[in-house]
Amino acid sequence: MTERIVEIGNFATDRYAAMQLIPWWDQARIAAARVLVVGAGALGNEVLKNLALLGTGYIAVLDRDVVEVSNLTRSVLYRADDAGRPKACVAAERLCELNPDVRAIALHGRLERIAGVGLVRRFDAVFGCLDNAGARVALNRLCAGAGVPWIDGSLDVLMGAVRTFIPPDGPCYECTMAERDYALAGLRHACAFVPEDERLRGRIPTTPTSASIVAALQVQEWLKLLHGRAPTPGQRIFFEGSSLRLRVLIDARRRGCPGHRRLGEIARIPLAAGATLAAVLSAANARLGEPSVLLCDREVVTGLDCPRCGRHDDVHRPLDEVAPGGLACQSCGAERTPDIAVRLHAGGAAGDVAVGQLGVPPLGPVIVETAAGRRAAFELGGDTEGVLPGWPMTASQEVAT
Repeated sequence: MTERIVEIGNFATDRYAAMQLIPWWDQARIAAARVLVVGAGALGNEVLKNLALLGTGYIAVLDRDVVEVSNLTRSVLYRADDAGRPKACVAAERLCELNPDVRAIALHGRLERIAGVGLVRRFDAVFGCLDNAGARVALNRLCAGAGVPWIDGSLDVLMGAVRTFIPPDGPCYECTMAERDYALAGLRHACAFVPEDERLRGRIPTTPTSASIVAALQVQEWLKLLHGRAPTPGQRIFFEGSSLRLRVLIDARRRGCPGHRRLGEIARIPLAAGATLAAVLSAANARLGEPSVLLCDREVVTGLDCPRCGRHDDVHRPLDEVAPGGLACQSCGAERTPDIAVRLHAGGAAGDVAVGQLGVPPLGPVIVETAAGRRAAFELGGDTEGVLPGWPMTASQEVAT
């Protein structure tokens, strides 16, 4: 790589003058970067702080939780008065205060409800600051489907790890998983180092010092990637604070790993997740020239039947949002039997249901299949301004509606 001639800036007026003394540094590239940070806990706070200090132009913060007083010892962006407020919203506000050059957007809610490939493909890179394997699997598949690099961080009291995944090259997160890991991924359990009893309690023993070290490594790997000095795909960096050792391993790609699936070309239709299934399939059918059905990536409960009193209720929601708490009959209290589907057509009650209620996230994509087995992916372009107002897109994302 050819390195530029360093020009000394004005240290009194230029916020980035010191960093631009680095021969290969490109502040304009950082200012144009679009990143998504998933998780705004201790680790996410440190990643976000570093990104803001660097002058990263566009940052989206995704988190489902609210600020608790116990977060204050490990999260630099939160204050006591923030207790009860969504972490994503508070973090986005503080980033803009920390550096007015930064544009930050909050995405408050569950990963699977908010983020689809349609959202993820609008970013140059994603940071995983998560506390459970199930969310990491979901994020890994989203990034693979969108072809977007992601940098995963995990930590414990005095230990931490950073892994860089660059689809479609090299191994992905799931390449490192065994059968038992998939079973545990269904639990909201903690980072890889944490004992089982701590995982089941849902509380992770972390310190601000370990979080700052791991986050620094994550952001540094991203800086290398952004400047064409990409780390090796699948590289694992282990930090052991008790012995002050840093180890690096390279994982191998696993043959047949489900985490490498990519959607390919995605067309856009001018509808939003609030549109009915009938309207979305009508738009898709017009593009395809033949009828199609919706392929759900999550099992959908279309209805609930009570074996005791015979009551039937239309539901049309993802199974994981209904069971187990919503299975009791509202009339007699008996456990109802769910009708489950993964393929939905526009006829009947399902046609009048919003695709967002069926589990399709804002921006989608909506995956459809024709009777001949032809599959296509459509992005819900009508969600763009509502989810990411003013967000810049690449030319490849500007598909005509």
